Amino acid sequence: MSRASKLICLAALACAACTPRVKDVTVLRGELPSGLDEVEIHGAALDTLLKGEDGRFEIEIPTNPCTLVRLVSGPAQLALVPDGTVLEIVLCDSSTVSSRTPSISLQEKLNSLLRTLALAETQESYKKEAISAINANSDNVLGAAAFQAACFLMDDAEIGQALRTLSPQARSLESVALIERLYNARMETSEGCLYRDFRVKSVSGFDYGIPVYTRVSLSDYVGQGQFVLLYFWNSRDELSLEQIPYLKEVWKKYGKKGLQIVSVAMYDTPVEAMYVADEQGMDWVALNNAEDKLLDLYGALSLPLTVYFAPDGSILNRDLLGEDIVSAADHYFSQAGK
Repeated sequence: MSRASKLICLAALACAACTPRVKDVTVLRGELPSGLDEVEIHGAALDTLLKGEDGRFEIEIPTNPCTLVRLVSGPAQLALVPDGTVLEIVLCDSSTVSSRTPSISLQEKLNSLLRTLALAETQESYKKEAISAINANSDNVLGAAAFQAACFLMDDAEIGQALRTLSPQARSLESVALIERLYNARMETSEGCLYRDFRVKSVSGFDYGIPVYTRVSLSDYVGQGQFVLLYFWNSRDELSLEQIPYLKEVWKKYGKKGLQIVSVAMYDTPVEAMYVADEQGMDWVALNNAEDKLLDLYGALSLPLTVYFAPDGSILNRDLLGEDIVSAADHYFSQAGK
């Protein structure tokens, strides 16, 4: 080998030695909130309470680009990617995380993605950026984070495609796994499918301050020869409250012609739900005290959720809002000749 060739090889080796590399461990180094001296670390097979010193902490954790680690210290919280670099963390009201080697850091790419999404001018451009990130990062937490951020803007076909794109490891993240479960439930409660029954121990009143419970099943009404509109809602949710006038219109037009409305208050106390139901004039079957898992049965990604059932208990339509609630009822009763 010539002397020039040797020099070139040595230079290449020196350059490689100086090039930052992702390591098998990720260093978490940061500042604790004022007055606190410990931080909880959860995720990536970790469940640790770490004591700080002089308002700072440092720990090494295994690198895993397909998971998120959550840090909690008092009211301050932060989720990060253990990406094999040194991550500098500030835990406060607006916690931040950055890498000492941003050129190779997956965490910095996640920071960049979140900034890009925050700058999106329309929901469509937001979704487009997220789908692009999913396609480019199907095997790491970036794709999972993009999916989680935009799934509420996606239709069922787009959600299905995104889930097929993400790797099994990315889909195993708790947040993505939850969305996949809900998506599968949506597919199993789509148009033409049979209803899924549930039972609610609803508070129907109070006797000297003691709740009086009534056990009600969806099958008490669905599949009993009448049209049924199921409505999952929350008494403090603005969008839920905006749908009530449309439900009242449908109830007024068809309540005596074979339509039953069953509303189920979610994430509510019975007192709040009963008060708002009475105030809003919801004089149909208004249930409360429901378990959160009921939403899993029908794959609800958010509230409110509407589901129309045919007299035989099959699902006619779902996820209708506003005037579509009324026009759907008009169509069903017109077809039924009522």
